[in-house]
Amino acid sequence: MPSFSKKIFSGTLPLLISKYLTSAIFIIFLAEIARVLGPNTQGIFLLVTSTLIPLVVTISSFGLDQYLIREISKKIPDSKNLITNITILKIFASIFSYIILYILFICIPLSENVKFLTWIAIPFSLFSVLSDMFEDLLQAHQRFSLIALISILQKSILTVGGIVLISLNMSIQEIIYLFVFSSFFRFVLNFIFTFNYYQRAPVRIDCNIMVESIKTSSPLFLSILFGTIYYYVDYIMLEIFKSASSVGFYGSAVKINEFLLFTPIIFTSVVFPILTNLYKYNFEKFIDVYRKSIKLLTLIAIIIFIILDGIAIYIFPMIYPEDYIVSAYIFKILLFALPFHFCNAQFAKTIFIIGKQKYLPIFSFIVTLLNICLNLILIPRYDYYGAAIATVLSEIAGAIAGIYLIHRFMKERYPAKEMFKPLVILALSLLFGFITGKFLFNHEWINFILTFIYFILISLVTGSISYSEIKKSINDILGI
Repeated sequence: MPSFSKKIFSGTLPLLISKYLTSAIFIIFLAEIARVLGPNTQGIFLLVTSTLIPLVVTISSFGLDQYLIREISKKIPDSKNLITNITILKIFASIFSYIILYILFICIPLSENVKFLTWIAIPFSLFSVLSDMFEDLLQAHQRFSLIALISILQKSILTVGGIVLISLNMSIQEIIYLFVFSSFFRFVLNFIFTFNYYQRAPVRIDCNIMVESIKTSSPLFLSILFGTIYYYVDYIMLEIFKSASSVGFYGSAVKINEFLLFTPIIFTSVVFPILTNLYKYNFEKFIDVYRKSIKLLTLIAIIIFIILDGIAIYIFPMIYPEDYIVSAYIFKILLFALPFHFCNAQFAKTIFIIGKQKYLPIFSFIVTLLNICLNLILIPRYDYYGAAIATVLSEIAGAIAGIYLIHRFMKERYPAKEMFKPLVILALSLLFGFITGKFLFNHEWINFILTFIYFILISLVTGSISYSEIKKSINDILGI
């Protein structure tokens, strides 16, 4: 049987490459909007496509995606009929989400232009929700390369077409139309490649399956909904308290940050079917795989943090116009949340696997409420920097909540120990790197290099990272 690391590597690689490529392509598109149309127009585009529409998609999905993957992974006898009924549920959930959006527009003082453009972009949500479900089927059947290819094609169409429209002096409205078309293109391709699954699926509405799906998915849906509000409420608050330009500067940093967040999303998605199966048949192996996941995610996040913290101010001027240098400093603040976010993704998936998902919405609601309160306090005073600080503090609160739940239900102390030990070492490394780099050498690059060296040395000395573990992981990944 392939090793754990090799399974993760082989399963994650196609999706990870596609997510990084599509994110990079989209960032190029955003940079072109910023360069030609300015931060105000870019802020409006981000508010519509990266805040309001994702909220509609979340409500339309109703948390059914993870449930569908889990049930198909179990190879339940009625899985084909499950596909038909979840399709119907998602269509009804989409209609419900449009009603929620209408109510939201009545309650929140957004500009009429933002509301108008959002309604134009609404078809994107339906195409996206159905495409996500098709990709759930492909993922459950290990068709990762196909998912990756379709995603790259979609973003390529959006970016190339968007640059052409901008060069022709088209307005943001035409760009939104293109945004919708790219989603339709992804929907058509996914449908074509999953048609066989639907062709074999009985067209039979089963109320018992629907009720069970809603009952099981509701806690996860509430958790995802709170998470969506948590991630995007700062965009809306910046628009209300400051301006669309603030949304543009902040969103540019967030999009680069999201470039990094695909790693835990894809990682945990690939591990999810494995852990689901192990929890049912081999609990000791389940604990072992879970422990390795947390430790690996923490170390990856810390290394990424150290590297990008040192080069952020050099990257942003290469991508965005000169006045977007403020986005580099926003990004440097957001990096502090990276290790916590990486592990939070695994905590949430693990809690769902062990059947304690009913507790997720409670803690998600608390963390989201904390984030909203922090944004209400910090954004009026510190603008986009306040939004970034609120995100970091909220991620730390989420990690504490996740560790508490895991410890309570699995009596598993490992996550706290293995997650926070590298973080303490990181804090010491940053302190040492800052002191020596700033006061002895006074150079940004030296500061970055020393921080990285300090982290590796302290980790090796304390045993947080060992040479044997590194060697074994490399051997597992390469299959040596």
